[in-house]
Amino acid sequence: MSKAEKSKTTGYLLWQANILWQREMKTALKTVDLTPVQFFLLEAVSESVSDGKNLSQARLAQQAGIDVMMASKVLRTLVTKKFVVRKQQKNDSRSLSLSLSAEGSKLLGKARQMVEKCDDAFFSKLISKRSKFEKNLQGLVS
Repeated sequence: MSKAEKSKTTGYLLWQANILWQREMKTALKTVDLTPVQFFLLEAVSESVSDGKNLSQARLAQQAGIDVMMASKVLRTLVTKKFVVRKQQKNDSRSLSLSLSAEGSKLLGKARQMVEKCDDAFFSKLISKRSKFEKNLQGLVS
C-alpha cells in the first residue's frame, strides 16, 4: 500500500471529515459564544431535564461520551456564563443536579438553529445518502 493509499483509509477520512465539521461548528457557534462541546453539553442537560431526570455531572459526562474532568471544566464555564444551574439534591447533599437557566434555554434554542443550518450545509454533499450515513455512524457509536 502506497503512502497516498494509506492516507485514504476509512479512519483517516473520518478523522478529516470530523476536523472539517468541527471547524464549521466552531465558526457557527462562535457568534453565540459557545464551543461545540459546550453546545452538546447544554443539549444533554436540556434533554435530561425534559425527560424529568436528575442529572449529575458524572451522568452527563457518561451521556455525552466525554471524560468526567472535561465535563466538569466545561460545566464550570457554563455555570459562570449563567447558562446552567447547579442545585444540591435533596436526598444527597454531596450530589448536584444540573438544569438550564432561562438564559441557557434561550441560547440553546438559538444555537440549535445554527447547528442545524451548519449540519445541513456540511452534509448536503451526501445528497440522498445522508440517512444511510447517519445510520452507519449510529452503528459505530452504539
